[in-house]
Amino acid sequence: MFSKIEIWDTNNSIMKKNPSKMRTLITNINCEVIDIINEKKYKESWTIETEYTVDKNEAHEKWLLHKAVFIWVYNSKWEILLQKRSLTDSSYPGCWDISAAWHIKSWENMLDGWLRELSEELWSEFKKEKYKESLRFLFQYQENSIEKKRIENEIINVYALKFDWSIKDLEPNKEEVESIRFISLKNFQKWIEQDKKTLKLWFKPKFVPKFDWFYNSIIQMIENILAKNN
Repeated sequence: MFSKIEIWDTNNSIMKKNPSKMRTLITNINCEVIDIINEKKYKESWTIETEYTVDKNEAHEKWLLHKAVFIWVYNSKWEILLQKRSLTDSSYPGCWDISAAWHIKSWENMLDGWLRELSEELWSEFKKEKYKESLRFLFQYQENSIEKKRIENEIINVYALKFDWSIKDLEPNKEEVESIRFISLKNFQKWIEQDKKTLKLWFKPKFVPKFDWFYNSIIQMIENILAKNN
């Protein structure tokens, strides 16, 4: 499950495939342009091949397969960084979530993507040279979910990033993030278990809902990383 390797399609030209579509997208300064992936080929061989490019909202409306990234920030104290989603967010407002998550924009490489998002959401001083050695690939999976009118069909690369600075040094973007906090991995596990009971009672969850195996895998993998380094 955790051995998939993403193959980036560097020779695919969106302009040649659909130039009129791209021109329309480029003129709309409010849209976020993302690549749509050939789902049949991905399921057959795990190969990521771009078919065409659309606005992110269209991808969600039509359940089109696209790329996303999750980053879990942790520290040497065996703590993990959580962010609380903005109260005005269209998806799970006010719920605790992954340290940082985002869509990969069209033609954006992975390194520039995670650096851009961390800089936008958590801290403008994230430096590529300083933190790229601390970034670890954990696994890749495909996720399908529906929340209100938002439909997700994503290939998600999950990473862990070690960060031993004080949380006071971080500057969360108030438009996207309500608050942030470090929590011990043990307490995080307890929170997740409590949240599962909350969902069964149809109460609002504290966390953005994920598969049971997802949070458990994250905790176990980060614990393994920390154990090896101690």
